[in-house]
Amino acid sequence: MENNTPQTGVDYLTIYDKNTFTYPNSSYGVMSWWDYGHMITYIAKRIPNANPFQAGVVGPDGSAAYFMATNESIADAILDHDGTRYVITDVEMDSGKFWAMATWYNTTAAAAPYQMTVLVPDQTGTGYQSALLNTDLYYETMISRLHNFDGSMATPTAAYYVEYADESITHVSYPVLTNAEAMNVTAAAAKAAQYNENAPTGYHAAVLSSSLILPVTDIPALQHYRLGL
Repeated sequence: MENNTPQTGVDYLTIYDKNTFTYPNSSYGVMSWWDYGHMITYIAKRIPNANPFQAGVVGPDGSAAYFMATNESIADAILDHDGTRYVITDVEMDSGKFWAMATWYNTTAAAAPYQMTVLVPDQTGTGYQSALLNTDLYYETMISRLHNFDGSMATPTAAYYVEYADESITHVSYPVLTNAEAMNVTAAAAKAAQYNENAPTGYHAAVLSSSLILPVTDIPALQHYRLGL
């Protein structure tokens, strides 16, 4: 990044007076998760929008709001507000750290709208194994559209049709899977809708995916982003 992006006009080694400093017209920000802010500063000599001081993370124009945005126009407005020219993603933001970004964005809902943890009965019938499955909203987030699909259009193929029982029924910490079938997304959506019309109280059906690159709905291409290598 240091060798292949324009200078910001801010001298990395100069001490500035915070009371009188103003950013030059040539300056710009780099959007990434706060974990990587110091690396962007120290290694690339560029200006991160968020950093490990946890500045620039929360709020309507923070990095959490940007990466969790499901509308490109809203995401673009955040970048414009922050003076951002580049966005950096990595697989951890897209997977292991996704829950953190979702929680910083909405502490109440956290990752629940985007991912679902279900318990799968083990072969002995006495215990469970957990599985993390993605909802349609996960694939609509900017982090997924940028990192999983490089901003390109993505169309669904196969997904899981799942039936599950609520915690109120099973009395365990997560919903318990009662049925799961891999099938065409269109067929799965139709089957889920049919099941939910007459589902017993506490039982549900959904269309979910375990793959980062297999969405469950059409994902349109981003219009204002270009992949840099």
